[in-house]
Amino acid sequence: MIEDVLKKVKSPFSDKLIKDLIELFISSKCDNNIFYRTINEFDRNSKIDPEISKLIEDFEKKGVDGSEIFGLDNEASFIYLNDTDWVFIRSEDDPLDENKRTSDKRLPLVYRIYLNIKGKEKIDFVNKYVSICKEKNIPFKFKFSKIDKRDDQIIIHTDEKHFDENLEIVEELSKGLEIGKVPGLIGTYEDRFGISEEYYNRLYSPTTSKVGLIRSSVKKYLCDHIEEFSDILSEEEKKYFDGYIAYYSEMYEFEKEVHGVEQADLRKSFYQKKNDLECYKEHIDTESFTYYDSEGLSKVYEAIIKIYEKDPEKFLTEVTENFKMIGTEVWGFSKDLNFTNSTEEKYLIKKEISKEDIKEVSTENNINNTDLSVAKKVLDKCINKENEKNKE
Repeated sequence: MIEDVLKKVKSPFSDKLIKDLIELFISSKCDNNIFYRTINEFDRNSKIDPEISKLIEDFEKKGVDGSEIFGLDNEASFIYLNDTDWVFIRSEDDPLDENKRTSDKRLPLVYRIYLNIKGKEKIDFVNKYVSICKEKNIPFKFKFSKIDKRDDQIIIHTDEKHFDENLEIVEELSKGLEIGKVPGLIGTYEDRFGISEEYYNRLYSPTTSKVGLIRSSVKKYLCDHIEEFSDILSEEEKKYFDGYIAYYSEMYEFEKEVHGVEQADLRKSFYQKKNDLECYKEHIDTESFTYYDSEGLSKVYEAIIKIYEKDPEKFLTEVTENFKMIGTEVWGFSKDLNFTNSTEEKYLIKKEISKEDIKEVSTENNINNTDLSVAKKVLDKCINKENEKNKE
């Protein structure tokens, strides 16, 4: 079921949306924090509904505070964490446990199911969801917003193993409910729910990672074309731009000196097509750098306005291409930018096995076409072919 569902998810990332995001980033004064809040359309000053406060109190009475996890009572119903904007609830058996890694030490794939329901319906859903998961012994982890002025009211985290069960519960409990729109940067399923994926290192939400990706895409454009607009920059602005370029140059030389050009492929994450040496040469940030730089490019906001106004079409077109290239070749997103490339390879790419492939592999290995070992070798060959296509 998971494969069928993921294939039906509609990605929001058209060229038009990406261009709209670039302009929104500029109108947010190129500040990542303002940009993020604008995308999510929420205000931290909004008041919490009294019924939500009561729900939180009930969870606090029945559960164990996540900050006191080491004193966990095995008979506790669940573990909660009351954060600034969210309340996190999970079972003792955390489906996102960092220790649950694959045989090659990678974190397993984790998906998000988004549901936009508010008021009493949200409260009822949360209580029933916990009750059903406990009854069926399904590990659970989710969070709900304290305020109603967001499109991502409830977010359920699930691993591959429990994806089908979680979606079935969501579909059953949401029958007849008035469901609001899906968050703008999240894929939609059946025009009712949002479905996306945790980023590889689990530090980013899908929306946060796209905020950082916009910033990196704009920054690459600035560094690539500095000589074209240096005459319209102030001396102070030039210092910032020179600093960006100097950083990439220094990191490039460091990478080359320590690891060498021939060993460059060893210096990239498993999901990257471009290695670190190529990234620094092409003015591309690593994802960790952008995540922690919450100021975005606010210090050169006025310069970016001047550069954008000089040729808006060129700016938007090239930054859009940067967004897609960095996202898929460096940060490890799928081509539709809604999932990771691991999910794309495992569930979304249709791998065709032709008679020619079978014949070629059989001849190479001197085995009969009916030999079951052909299947794996043919599939591996097809995957390699697909990967080579993606690199082109």
